[in-house]
Amino acid sequence: MPRKAKKQCSYPGCPELVERGTQYCERHQAKAYSDYDNYVRTDEEKARYRGSWERIRAAYLLKHPYCEVCFSQGVMKSAQMVHHVKPLSQGGSHAESNLQAICYACHGKQHPEKGQNRSKSAKPH
Repeated sequence: MPRKAKKQCSYPGCPELVERGTQYCERHQAKAYSDYDNYVRTDEEKARYRGSWERIRAAYLLKHPYCEVCFSQGVMKSAQMVHHVKPLSQGGSHAESNLQAICYACHGKQHPEKGQNRSKSAKPH
């Protein structure tokens, strides 16, 4: 079965091609996450993701390597993120029962306000 055509990395000016469902090439992925943390997350939001979150996230992705949303629709697509079903800002936790392995495309559908163009002054209410 033919594969979908690759798309350009979302990092400004990068000509690299990436698989559909992946936003950045390997070279720019860490930079994009760093920029997101520095320019989009408030200090309060940053505090919620300190400490053991990276370890929890990595362990969850090892147990759940496929996007749970796509998988429920019969599509096997690699998960790149761990999503909190009930957001931390609304009393959610890092408990496994509150986590969901998810791909970039599905995360973008669930959180359209967290796109590249979101700024601190343009947060949704």
